[in-house]
Amino acid sequence: MHTDFSTSLNSTQDEIRDKFTPKKNNSQYLSAIYAHIGEESRSRRVFHCADILEFALSENEHKLFHADFCKDRFCPMCQFRRSLKVFGQVSACMDELDKDMEGYVYLFLTLTIKNPSLDDLEQGFLDLKCAFNRLLHRKAFCDVVCGGFYSIEITCNSSRSEFHPHIHCILAVRKSYFHKSYISQAKWAQIWQKCLKVDYLPVVDVRRVKGAIFDGSRVDYSRVVAEIAKYSVKDKDFLILDDIALSERVLSKLVSTLNYKKMCGFFGCFADVRKRLQLDDIENGDLVNTDNNAIRIDVATLVVTYRWTGGMYSVARTGSNSALVVTSAAEPAGRRAKSPFLTQVQSVGAPDPR
Repeated sequence: MHTDFSTSLNSTQDEIRDKFTPKKNNSQYLSAIYAHIGEESRSRRVFHCADILEFALSENEHKLFHADFCKDRFCPMCQFRRSLKVFGQVSACMDELDKDMEGYVYLFLTLTIKNPSLDDLEQGFLDLKCAFNRLLHRKAFCDVVCGGFYSIEITCNSSRSEFHPHIHCILAVRKSYFHKSYISQAKWAQIWQKCLKVDYLPVVDVRRVKGAIFDGSRVDYSRVVAEIAKYSVKDKDFLILDDIALSERVLSKLVSTLNYKKMCGFFGCFADVRKRLQLDDIENGDLVNTDNNAIRIDVATLVVTYRWTGGMYSVARTGSNSALVVTSAAEPAGRRAKSPFLTQVQSVGAPDPR
């Protein structure tokens, strides 16, 4: 019986073109900047990140099942995959917590500090982390919060050479929170001010998470989870297309500040559920299987391998458990747009691809 793979092949090609190719291009830009600031080893790793992608296809589905990701913190490709992993793990924990008989409701909390300058980022980041650690041990917090997930995000205003470090949290509280132990936004700001040990009132935002009902019973929290799964540092903030010198300066500061620093994590009931579900390390774990559902290769009928060469992903090999020969997939999946930034970078010496 002939199997029609056109649907899954087309969706794979779309994903390669719309998601993997732009991230791979940006990773090439980052590799060049790394080379210019003396990070040769990181430059080589990022340059070859996801050179090969292997997808397993069935008649109507496709799934990435093999790739060599560099796992560099600032690699656009790995940031993309890591955000999917955060989304998958946080969603899995919330789905599991919703089975609790007493039940939880969730808060989305954002904590900020005064924007540090480029030169003061390291101290600002340290102040943010220390204050959050104090918050986790503060009685007013522990009395109402059962657990949660936090993610540190740093955005950059390159025109003013300043950063905006802040923390997003999803917090699990009991349903009695809103009528027995409610904390107003103004009170949250006061608590956070004491944790920061500053003389100004920091900006704090807190709101209840309202999930959509899915399949008549299960609550879908995808919108708020997507917000917390955003990249810790967006590549557009340090790959500044019209100013290579500023790109180098910003990236150097980010590397020195964030190297080996933990940017997200679970605590309380979220950590307990994560351990029970046996989820791997959210920052340094597997970036291929990001949704906690490994594919069964014995069920997949067709395997398509893409290779990055000549500035694009092209099909390098197909394999099947039938005599099917794929011809339509030989068309390049995505071409690299000519970038003035990459042209400038290459003119001063691109990284050695070996």
